[in-house]
Amino acid sequence: MSTHTTRPFNILIVDDEPINIQLLGSVLKELDYDIQFATSGEEALDWVNSESFDLILLDVMMPLMNGYEVCVRIKNNEDTKAIPILFLSASVSAEKRIKGFEIGAVDFITKPFNRIELLTKVKTHLELKKCREKLVAQKKELDEALEKIEQINR
Repeated sequence: MSTHTTRPFNILIVDDEPINIQLLGSVLKELDYDIQFATSGEEALDWVNSESFDLILLDVMMPLMNGYEVCVRIKNNEDTKAIPILFLSASVSAEKRIKGFEIGAVDFITKPFNRIELLTKVKTHLELKKCREKLVAQKKELDEALEKIEQINR
């Protein structure tokens, strides 16, 4: 059995409004998460391509490159497609939510956000990501064991 060192979850907050980043960051720091931030879609993509993230909180409405475009680029990259993305939006229209889910978001948080809802959704999606990673690792171990058995039986 392997032992894993526990590291804080790494979260990227992407919003063009610094006050939103500050508010989100202060709430998430309560749970000792590592927080990085970006104020544009391009900056977010630079972060995602240079560092490993466990979750992204991504504003939908941003100038130049909106959150949907950023999400599509992250989900189209083999190295980053498994990062859960929670969209942040003041707009709650069903069409925008559906579009977000269709391109790969796992959830929406409405701005202004409720602190308890934010923490609950973030915790839930981080736990789900951790479970998915464990399942992938277990499947790999099982596949390797099956391969060894097949080699023995040849």
